[in-house]
Order: sequence, then C-alpha cells, then structure tokens
Amino acid sequence: MIRAALERVWWACVKSGVWPVGKGELKVRLIFGPAMLALVGLIFWVDHEAMIAKAGVLSAIVLGLLAVAAVREYVGMMRGAGHPVSSVLLTSLTVGLCGCAPWLSWQTLDRELYPLAAATMILLYSTVLRSLSRDRVRHGLEEQGATLLGFIMIVWPLYLAQGMAMMYLPALLYVIAICKGGDIGGYMFGIAFGRHKLIPHVSVSMESPHAPLFLPSPLCSDRQKIR
Repeated sequence: MIRAALERVWWACVKSGVWPVGKGELKVRLIFGPAMLALVGLIFWVDHEAMIAKAGVLSAIVLGLLAVAAVREYVGMMRGAGHPVSSVLLTSLTVGLCGCAPWLSWQTLDRELYPLAAATMILLYSTVLRSLSRDRVRHGLEEQGATLLGFIMIVWPLYLAQGMAMMYLPALLYVIAICKGGDIGGYMFGIAFGRHKLIPHVSVSMESPHAPLFLPSPLCSDRQKIR
C-alpha cells in the first residue's frame, strides 16, 4: 500500500513535469523501494524505543490503517472488474477488528483470536442472509465469495501481524524484510529470465512465481516482467 501510494506520487510528478519522462518503471522502483524501506525503518525505530507508546502499539496502528486502505483498494479493484462485493460490511469489520488489536494483551494468543473468529462469522452470516434475499439471489454467492476472500486474504494476515508487533516487534521487521527481499528478488528474476506473462494486464511473467522453488527468498517471489 505504501509503495502504491508512493508510485502514484511519482507518476503525478512525471505528468506535471517535476520529474522528466522516460525514467521507466524499474527506476521508479529503485527510488521508491528504498524510500519505503527507510519509512518502515523509521517507524520501527520510533516504536522500538517506545517514544510514543509502549513498543508495538505504533506499528499495530500503522498496520491497521494499511488494512483499511488495502480493503478499500480491493473493493475498488473488484468493482472495477464488475464483481459484486459488500463494501460497507467489509470495511466496517476491518475497522472494528484492526482497531481493537493494539489494545489487546497478546500474551497467550487465546482471547486475541476471539475477535477474529467473531468477525469472520458475522461476515459469513451476513453475506449468507443477503445472498438468500430475493433481489440478490442471482449475484449473492459471488458477493459472498468476493467479500470473504478479501477478509481472509487481507484482514486476517494484517490482524495477526498486529499481534506479532505487540508480542515481539523485531519478528515483524524480520517478516517485512523477507517479504520485501522476495518481492525485489522476484521482480529482478522476472526481468532477467521472464518470457511469458502470467496475467498480462498486471505484467506478470510465468517464470517468477516458480523462482521460490529453486532460489532463496531474496532472489524470488514477485513476478513483474518489464516489456
């Protein structure tokens, strides 16, 4: 989400003439990738030193905000592709679930799972009822699946990442470093060896997703291919 926001700022600068055209997507990533890592490092340092609140709280709040932003982007993407999704329900449950995470104890990982289970059941029960109504029976199951997919794919990991930040903050930094290393490594792998686009409209090469099977994570796992 941070990278996407920075890239939007980049292209706004390109269109306005602040930055010369023709730098290319790779140079965009080379500039904003380190900028994003520097921002993550700054947040980690401030949080680790407990300058604002106890260690982990700031990172958990930032992750909660990212969860809401990611859900909104997911809803826009799905609706832009013509798929129904329950925006109000998904956003409300995301705000409620990720909003309570920084204030839980996260010691034994017992009661902290209750909100996650309860939010999932509320979402599932609500979408089932909506899908059975007469005016929504045609697209109800599609809306139910799309909404549940967004909740599980986006909100679950970020909620548990909030718990990781509260329990042991350095572990969260380690996970971010591994994911970002895989992202950059896979991107470079796709540039070097990619020949076929897996999903053409997002410029994905088929070779990069398989790179993690053969290479360490810093050399594999995002799939972009520049054409």
